[in-house]
Amino acid sequence: MSAAARAIAPHATRGYRNRNPGNIEHVPANKWQGLADPPSDGRFCRFTSHELGIRALAALLVTYQDRHKLRTPRAIIERWAPKVENDTAAYIAVVARRIGASIVGDLRTVLAHEVRAGERAAMTAIRAETEQVKAELRRQVTTAFSGNARGIANAWRSMIFPRSGQSLRPAGLVFTKVPKIVDAFERGALIRAKSGGKFLAIPTGFNAARGRRGRGAKGMRVTPAQMVASGQAFLRPFKSGRGFVWCLPLRQGEQTGRRRRTRLVAGGVTEVGTANRKGHEAWARGLLEQGMVPMFLLLPQVKLAKRLDVRGAAERGLRRLPGRFVAAWERESGRTA
Repeated sequence: MSAAARAIAPHATRGYRNRNPGNIEHVPANKWQGLADPPSDGRFCRFTSHELGIRALAALLVTYQDRHKLRTPRAIIERWAPKVENDTAAYIAVVARRIGASIVGDLRTVLAHEVRAGERAAMTAIRAETEQVKAELRRQVTTAFSGNARGIANAWRSMIFPRSGQSLRPAGLVFTKVPKIVDAFERGALIRAKSGGKFLAIPTGFNAARGRRGRGAKGMRVTPAQMVASGQAFLRPFKSGRGFVWCLPLRQGEQTGRRRRTRLVAGGVTEVGTANRKGHEAWARGLLEQGMVPMFLLLPQVKLAKRLDVRGAAERGLRRLPGRFVAAWERESGRTA
């Protein structure tokens, strides 16, 4: 192979343009899967994808071995690239050096070794890429929702198939245990009240059980049913007119503790503002002067922001996978990439 030939960029070759890496000549009787329209460039086959071009190349090599009993690099290349139009000897030497086989050695032994190396490489590549995609999805969640979403982030899990042994066709699965939440924030879902209701009742921070949503019964100090049953709840409209703040009157409860801590009681139903915070007394007095505490926001609908890109993470993983697989195969075969 000349220096000029080695300098040609792979993407500029005829085989790349035709998606035909083996430069298989077009014969109308050979109905290759994936032939393009037109099926040839005048001499060589044209395929609809590189994968189908590689498939045709592999099928032809299998035919050489099974039907024509060609088992060595020399025998295969002499039929593939005859001397009348190729520097066949140089071709044989390059191929034999690349695959680590002698020119006249039995290719089946080499191929068996390559298959085993390929199986190990495929498992390594799938396992590494699956873990990377899972890690990216977990980072998306923690970046979008900060530390309050560690549970949602850790709900991303992964599995590798087959579960044991090696395979040339392994698969990696990344999935979440909270698919509805992930789907809503990937689509930017529009949420409306169900069962014919007019409003969504969204608890405020004051209505967070034990100082944080998600703790205690239903994550709330007071439920909508308890608000109605108290007979003290009242509404304050938003300035935009698109919803309401659902409030309870606030009064001071009996002071407790060594420091005589001010207690805030909402509507005689529940105590609010129980978290220990700096400046609690001043904050509590301000709320008492206000005389009420917002417990729910009533909105006809809520449009969630699109915060996750699950499809994008999967597509990036698929783009990285071929390069990762090739590099792993080179390592497993003892060759340098």
